[in-house]
Amino acid sequence: MSAVKKAEQEIQTLKTQLDEERRLRMEAEQALKDVRRECMEPFIVPALFDAFLSVSKLTTKLLGRARTYTLGLVA
Repeated sequence: MSAVKKAEQEIQTLKTQLDEERRLRMEAEQALKDVRRECMEPFIVPALFDAFLSVSKLTTKLLGRARTYTLGLVA
């Protein structure tokens, strides 16, 4: 395999990793926004906090998938 092909493969791998890191960062930022909103006017007890974050993450994932699907990025 030529050095150019190896470099191109490495670049593609790094781009894929970068995209994944960006997606994870966006999920974390959304969860943080939800937490900040909850802190302003609390409506749940601490025991439900984990469930609240799980629902928030699930909603973020579903919206991301729906957006990807509507853009035609998924076969």
